[in-house]
Amino acid sequence: MNNLTAIPPSSPSLSVCQAVLVQFPASDPDLPGASLVFGSLAALFEMFSESALGVSLAALYALRLSDGSAFTSSSGVRIQKVPVYRKKQRSPS
Repeated sequence: MNNLTAIPPSSPSLSVCQAVLVQFPASDPDLPGASLVFGSLAALFEMFSESALGVSLAALYALRLSDGSAFTSSSGVRIQKVPVYRKKQRSPS
């Protein structure tokens, strides 16, 4: 999943938001090669500790990751912001 960037929706019925893709290295003892998706950086730290990820929440906020940009921690965990496309909901009539 290299070079993921936000592609403008081709349909006005689509909206775009961001998710956080976390990829663990194949050498990880608990989640070898796993990829997980989170709705926010903070949600990531509800499931994993700073030591497990090799980076703090404050450090990730300071990086100001944008769509497609990625950070690889000292422990080899890759954290990337990715676009999520969703069909807009119709409001009830």
